[in-house]
Amino acid sequence: MNDKLKNLWRYIFPAMGGLFVTYLYNVADGIFVGQGVGAAALGAVNIGVPFITFAVAVAAMFPMGGATVVAIRMGRGDREGANYAFMTSVALTLLVSVLLTAAGMVFCEQIIGMSGGRTLSGAMRDMAADYLFYYCAFSVPMLMSTCLSVFVRNDGSPALSFVGMCVGAGANIFLDWLFIFPMDMGVIGAAIASGLGQVFSVAVLLSHFVRKRGSLRFRRFPVSGALIGKICKRGVPEAASQLTTPVTALCYNLMLARLERAFGIHLLLSTQRPDAAVISWQIKNNLDFRVCGRADNVLSQIILDNTSAAEQIPKDARGRFITGDGTVFQGYLFDDGRL
Repeated sequence: MNDKLKNLWRYIFPAMGGLFVTYLYNVADGIFVGQGVGAAALGAVNIGVPFITFAVAVAAMFPMGGATVVAIRMGRGDREGANYAFMTSVALTLLVSVLLTAAGMVFCEQIIGMSGGRTLSGAMRDMAADYLFYYCAFSVPMLMSTCLSVFVRNDGSPALSFVGMCVGAGANIFLDWLFIFPMDMGVIGAAIASGLGQVFSVAVLLSHFVRKRGSLRFRRFPVSGALIGKICKRGVPEAASQLTTPVTALCYNLMLARLERAFGIHLLLSTQRPDAAVISWQIKNNLDFRVCGRADNVLSQIILDNTSAAEQIPKDARGRFITGDGTVFQGYLFDDGRL
């Protein structure tokens, strides 16, 4: 294997590993929340995923665009211009991080509602809002770790970039266990664990610049509108490609929220003629009571805000329902043609 190919693989593996480790954060949160808090909490965490991945996609524009400009200027020997592009990208990422932190913490309940949480029970909405609030509190280290990992890798330290991401993921897994099981902090603990994991990652990545291992340095820089335009122009394709993740997650949430309403349809139809057009294509939110048929603990919790449907309705009970106040009743379907 020649030197050029070896050098290529030296950068490819850390880049692939970094992407894998990035997604490990959400996977670890999901496993620990599902096992330690419950399935309803896991569903609440997923409600916040569209906004979190949206923030990552938007912020990805600056490090990816900036890294391209840095590489071009380094290639033609303009080290000072390359450092200006690096510092501009870091500053833009930091600015967007602060804005997203404020937006996520101040409007967390509204964001949860727009992400499909309007039809959830009050307990699930509260859990989703709590998770998003504390996760957004760490938006700066979350987005800065992604930014710095790109520049550390391009500045000649791909292995350190990968190590930094791994340290953060490892810390996240340990803290997930610590906060959820021994400390019983629930979804708040999972969010804080993810944020602190990113803090550890940033600390490792900053060592590259503190020890002056490459060519890039933290220093004063002139603000240039033309340079900002170049960075954004070259980073838009990456941001656009990453936006598919939050859009997909949002569509999933909205569809599942709509399907949840459909569980009430069988109650209304069981008390009407088969051809009666008594409801529209979705259940409206103006019903003054909740009702559920046979369900497992998770579905009963979502619909009734308790597990009564799983505990009081046998598995083989067809047409039997329970209301939010605990009233159990039987529904029947009558066919006029057979009477």
